Amino acid sequence: MVEGGSSMVSRWFTCITAVISVLIIVALHAQESVGPTATHMMIADPASLSGARAEAVYQSIRPTLRRHFI
Repeated sequence: MVEGGSSMVSRWFTCITAVISVLIIVALHAQESVGPTATHMMIADPASLSGARAEAVYQSIRPTLRRHFI
């Protein structure tokens, strides 16, 4: 039984090492696949927008918002 225990520890160590390696690879791939956005929308003095102007701004940026965030 003592001999089998050493083999079992080795198997557990190998299994845990493999799982951690896979998690690291997946995390690194996820970081690489998400690139920075090409544009960042800035609206000067957004508090002053109201009514038709606010709607016009929203309609103009809506396709970009949809493309980057949905």
